[in-house]
Amino acid sequence: MWAEMRDWLRGGCIPTHDQALIDDLVGPDYHFAGRTDKLLLESKEEMHKRGLASPDRGDALACTFFKKVARKDIFARRDRGDDRFRVASGTSEYDPFEGR
Repeated sequence: MWAEMRDWLRGGCIPTHDQALIDDLVGPDYHFAGRTDKLLLESKEEMHKRGLASPDRGDALACTFFKKVARKDIFARRDRGDDRFRVASGTSEYDPFEGR
């Protein structure tokens, strides 16, 4: 899950004001498992030995990558009369904060 999150963070975004989350994401170390290219994330016990707290917020964010979620069909929403979805060239102009 942490590897999936790492890949997402290359293009996704997190709040820049959440220093606790940022610290959790950069805190854990990793190493390679033997002669394989498999990455192993540092255990929480090892982190505690280095004086770091458990990365609770980082773990919570990583858990959102546990299972792939299918993309909802924006055309189906448009057909139901939801005018927040305006499709142009295969993209949606949906604003989740519209009206707040």
